[in-house]
Amino acid sequence: MSVLELSVGESAQISGFANQKAACASQSMGLWEGQRIQIAHKFGAVVINVNFRTVAISKILAKEIYVSL
Repeated sequence: MSVLELSVGESAQISGFANQKAACASQSMGLWEGQRIQIAHKFGAVVINVNFRTVAISKILAKEIYVSL
């Protein structure tokens, strides 16, 4: 399941990335495998809460970040 498939308010744990490019882009924003995230908003970009921070990512990147509930 990808981040894009989660609903607003839903929490999940990052389990992996589709490719190395997605991993690098995510890690540059502080998103690492094993972190718990929560979906805050989905207006154009996907806004997530992680470690007391709020991060906005594109829908393209959200499709490439895999999570487990």
